[in-house]
Amino acid sequence: MSNSRDRGSGRDVLNNEGRSISVSSVGSAGARKKKRFIVPKCNCGIHVILFMSSIHSNPNRLFFGCPNFKTAEYHCKYFLWLDEYISLFEKEQINDDSLYGRNPKQNHLLDAAVSMEEKVTKLEDRVLG
Repeated sequence: MSNSRDRGSGRDVLNNEGRSISVSSVGSAGARKKKRFIVPKCNCGIHVILFMSSIHSNPNRLFFGCPNFKTAEYHCKYFLWLDEYISLFEKEQINDDSLYGRNPKQNHLLDAAVSMEEKVTKLEDRVLG
């Protein structure tokens, strides 16, 4: 079960392992409304990357991990299943239109986040499809 605390425009959320993660969502003010997600940052302060599980109990399941996860470098052991991350947004009702109309820099960041989410969706389709 997820526990959450509002913090500014994002949320501080505890995942199933009790680890705190920071999440935010962005929306599009277009005719077709769709939830958009921002890739979280790991405890190293770096945007996480998407990995595919190869273990028998969760084959081909996607998860976020520290970018240094499969390297010899130190890593923070950040871990979050992608489907659990998405479910955090499905439980929360956000008025997408309220996110636009801010200053131009914020709108640019929101647009960049939308673009990134679209790229992740395309990659998922290619890998799983």
